[in-house]
Amino acid sequence: MIPIQRHSTWYGPLLLLVILVAAGSALAQSNAPVDVKSAVGLWSGNGSSAAGTYHLEWKIQEDGTVDVVVTTPRGPLTGKARISVKDGQLFYESGTSSGPVTISEVEGRRTLKYEAVMKKDGSRGGADLTLAK
Repeated sequence: MIPIQRHSTWYGPLLLLVILVAAGSALAQSNAPVDVKSAVGLWSGNGSSAAGTYHLEWKIQEDGTVDVVVTTPRGPLTGKARISVKDGQLFYESGTSSGPVTISEVEGRRTLKYEAVMKKDGSRGGADLTLAK
C-alpha cells in the first residue's frame, strides 16, 4: 500500500469562494437593468468610419434625444439621433447609422462605446467617448 501524504489545502475552499463571488458579481452586473438615463450627459471623444477618424460629441438628454457634433476638416456638422433600449441593451439610431451602445467605467472615468453600421453602404465604424459632464 502506498502511503497518502496530506498537504494543507485550506486555500482550495478559499479559491472556490473567490471564484464564485467574482462570477456572481459579473452576473449581477450583466443582469442590471439598462436605462437611457444612465447615458445622460455630454460625451466627447473620437468616432471613426470609412471616411476617417474625427472628433465627436454627443449630448444625450433624459428623453433619449442626442445632439451630435462632428468636427470635420470643413468645419463642424450637427445632427440629431436617438438612444433607446432595444433587446435589453442601449441602442443608437441616427439618419446615417445605428448600432449598440455600451457604457462602462474605466479607471474611474465613464466611457461610452458605439458600434456603428452605416445605413448607406453597410460599412462599419464606431465611437469611443468619455463623459465630460
